[in-house]
Amino acid sequence: MLSKEVFDEYGKKRLKEIIEKGEKDVTICAGFIDLFGDAEIIACSKCGVPCFVRPWLFEAIIEHFWKVICICCADPQEVKGQMVIDLSKIETELENE
Repeated sequence: MLSKEVFDEYGKKRLKEIIEKGEKDVTICAGFIDLFGDAEIIACSKCGVPCFVRPWLFEAIIEHFWKVICICCADPQEVKGQMVIDLSKIETELENE
């Protein structure tokens, strides 16, 4: 499992890129498990189920009025594709350290 530090470092880097690009129609896919014990709870914009997001991501969601969807409402192919991309980038970054 990824450490909290590695997970947060990569996530904050991705968040910064999204904000710097000025992306407007951002949708965050959230899960049902609080891996690190400090997650914020936010409702899925489609079905309303409570989901967990990292505290720093929660702040960005509120600040930028982004949508949140749970993993059940998300397009599985999009989620799977993005997960593969992100995990590959994390793995490469760890190997280069």
